[in-house]
Amino acid sequence: KMYSTTILGMILITAANILIVLVNVAVTNAARKKTKENGQSAEKNGVNESISLQETPLAYDLASRKAAREAEFMSRANEILSRNLRDPDYTQSQFCMDLHMERSGVFRIMKRNTGYAVNAYMMHMRVELAKTLISEDPEKNDREISEMSGFKDSGQFRRQFVKNTGFMPADYRRLVIAKSERR
Repeated sequence: KMYSTTILGMILITAANILIVLVNVAVTNAARKKTKENGQSAEKNGVNESISLQETPLAYDLASRKAAREAEFMSRANEILSRNLRDPDYTQSQFCMDLHMERSGVFRIMKRNTGYAVNAYMMHMRVELAKTLISEDPEKNDREISEMSGFKDSGQFRRQFVKNTGFMPADYRRLVIAKSERR
């Protein structure tokens, strides 16, 4: 019952916003017509010729709702990834199922918000975890780090590490050790 009340409220708000847009368009069109009939310039008559849907209250409301939904989505996505990142068998299909969304929707939102496709983002997050693990304990070898960060094997770990950082894990480890010795 509460769910249907919420939906009804959202429908009413949306209808009111659409009505506002229609009134704005009607007023603008009437002012333009009057301007043309009187032979005056739009500037003199105070008509904004560049009115667009983007400037209406509805557009701002929809944009802010979309931004809020995407922020909530990214928060949920990062939480789910954090829980499952260390599992080498965790796939993008499972990720989409955990989000209760179709793959195409997840892909579109992830790409827009992170610049990465789903699989690439998962690999990026695993590499970030590996960098943290190396920084915390530079004595761990590549095999241990790859297992702890969710890679299937150390070869995949090395390839993804180089692709994401530009460094081999051993070179990154040396940088971490050198940086800690400077302190």
